[in-house]
Amino acid sequence: MASSMPTIPATEVKPCLPPPPLQIVICHNHLGSQMEIDQALTHELIHAYDHCRAKNMDWSDCRQHACSEIRAASLSGEGPA
Repeated sequence: MASSMPTIPATEVKPCLPPPPLQIVICHNHLGSQMEIDQALTHELIHAYDHCRAKNMDWSDCRQHACSEIRAASLSGEGPA
């Protein structure tokens, strides 16, 4: 079954929401199960929501970035292993 989403081989890239143009990057070779993929995608979608919802979101501001990371981790189901 062919995927409609492009895949990019990666060795050390983690899921992320890079600067504009905004796109979510998830490297399947670092995720071992569908649950991990779902959590990573949910985590990055929360960042995308924060970026769109917050006026003047400054990802270089450690407080703003940390707040988004805490929200993403909490709402995506991440937790202690």
